[in-house]
Formats: sequence, C-alpha cells, structure tokens
Amino acid sequence: MSASDLVVARLKEARRRRGWSAREFAEQCERAGGPKMTANMVMNIEAGRRKVGVTVDELMLFAYVCDVAPTYFLMSPEGEDAAVQITPSCTVGDRDLLRRWVRGEAPLPDTDAAVYHFTSVETLRTSDTKAAFLDRTKQIVEQFQADADAYAQRSRTQMRELLGEVEDAIRTGAPDDQVLHAIRGMSDRLEPR
Repeated sequence: MSASDLVVARLKEARRRRGWSAREFAEQCERAGGPKMTANMVMNIEAGRRKVGVTVDELMLFAYVCDVAPTYFLMSPEGEDAAVQITPSCTVGDRDLLRRWVRGEAPLPDTDAAVYHFTSVETLRTSDTKAAFLDRTKQIVEQFQADADAYAQRSRTQMRELLGEVEDAIRTGAPDDQVLHAIRGMSDRLEPR
C-alpha cells in the first residue's frame, strides 16, 4: 500500500468514526478555514479518483478537523501490519518501526542512523520525543552502571577469595608450587560469569 493509500484509508476511518457524511466532513473542513472542500472532492479522494494525492496542507487540515494527530494518517490501524511503500525501493511492513520512524524515534533500515538521530533530537528539541529519547538514554546508562557495579562487586569478592586462599597456603607453609597452583586456579575462576 502506498503512503497515499494509507492516508485515504485512515481518512475514511476517521470521518466515519466521527459519524460525518462526506458533505458534513467537507463543511467541517470549510469551518476550520481550510481550502474549499466539497462532498464530491472528499468522495473522489476516498475513492482514489483524484489525480494528485492528499497534500500535506490537506493532511494537516484533516488531522485538525478529525481531532487526531497527523501521524494517525500515516499509521496502519492497530493490529494491522500493512506494508507501506515509502519510496519505490523502500517498503516498511513493521507497524511499530513505521510509527517510531514517523515520530523521530528510530531510523529505517539502510539509512544513516547517526544523521537521523541527530536531526530528530535537534528538530524535536522541546518535544516529548526528545524527552523520551533522553529518558531511554538515561535508562541505558543506569543499566550499564548497575551492570558495571555488579561486575566490580563480583570481581572484588573473587579477589578476596583468591587472596584468602593464597594467605592460607602461605600460613600453612605450602610449597611454592602449591601456592602458584592455587593462584592459577583462582585466575581461571576470575573470568566474567
């Protein structure tokens, strides 16, 4: 399905959810100050008979009139993973990935992830998306710190055990080769678990 086809399908759904006929929807668009929209125009858009797809201005108007986010028109309905053709060579079949891409949360495959993330954060400087991105980054750093602390604690415990064994071996007068053997055995156990 093309992105235009998806917008048209979602427009039908949004209009019907509001209980509006094509005429009533066109009147709502006109009341909102949008370009002249007739019932015939709405029906032609929904039937795919219009030569040009929905414009960005129209999409924003439709979102405003239907009281939905503009992204609503770019997402397949919940529970449907309809593949959406982004370009002739790029189709996205994963609804969650498409949603995250549109919201500035994740790049599409075969794109420059670094540029995507940088521009997403810069563009969405004051948005919830930036806050979500920063929260996720904080969670990752906190998890890394917790893992590092746990690893350090395990290492300290293992070192105490090693030193205790070496100390016991020296106190009991164990020969050097036994002390070295104990050290080597503990060294093998020091591998991360």
